[in-house]
Amino acid sequence: MGRSLELIGTVDLNQSLAFNEAIDFLERTTAPAKMVHLEQRMTQWLGERIDERNNPLRVDRVCVLALGIICQHWYPGASSRQILNDALRDSGSALCSFYDALNAALEVG
Repeated sequence: MGRSLELIGTVDLNQSLAFNEAIDFLERTTAPAKMVHLEQRMTQWLGERIDERNNPLRVDRVCVLALGIICQHWYPGASSRQILNDALRDSGSALCSFYDALNAALEVG
């Protein structure tokens, strides 16, 4: 997450805390059972043990990846810190739908 904070120029402690709070909120809104199920299905698909240590699709990793991509293309003069923190916090339902769709797709296969 430190790299993402650097990407959005977060040197202000309040903005850094807001970013961490947004990630914490998203992790809490994603049911742990949903993530465990996803890791079990990925283990079956990939033939190797996937868990919280190496799951590339965990909430914090997905958010950091998305944030990095957004920051690469963001207008450099824009103040993005608060906007991105708010967007992360507001994306809970979309992220839950993302994990539901992943679990459904892996069930079919």
